[in-house]
Amino acid sequence: MDLTIEIYAYLFSSIFLISIIMKITLKLSGKYDKTPKSVQIEEVLFIPFYCIGLVAMFGYVYDQYIFVREFWQVYTVCLMLSVMGSFWLPKLKWIKSHVSKKAYLLTVIIGNVIALPYFYMVIVYAFLEPWGIPSA
Repeated sequence: MDLTIEIYAYLFSSIFLISIIMKITLKLSGKYDKTPKSVQIEEVLFIPFYCIGLVAMFGYVYDQYIFVREFWQVYTVCLMLSVMGSFWLPKLKWIKSHVSKKAYLLTVIIGNVIALPYFYMVIVYAFLEPWGIPSA
């Protein structure tokens, strides 16, 4: 696999893991309590969900087939729905209420551009990669 893709996968995973560590640190220090409970619940629910996507991303990077293809196809559809629906979830609504419209738009655009290769790898892994294992 291309070294650039491999580097991206490690950087993206590192950023994701650092954000989890920061949230835990803020929670333990009491500073995270200023964040609305609905946002905290959303983040707790989405952390394992996106971790599953990291497995697919590394499966793509290292050409490894983990579990069955149908699982990844269902996961990918759910991932895309969650991305499209994120504008109505508490976290983005909360961010929107605390920053200017320009800053909010910039945050959403930059976040999605950074995640585009991740989405690409998950989609290709689920739907386009030739799987060497039989379907369930």
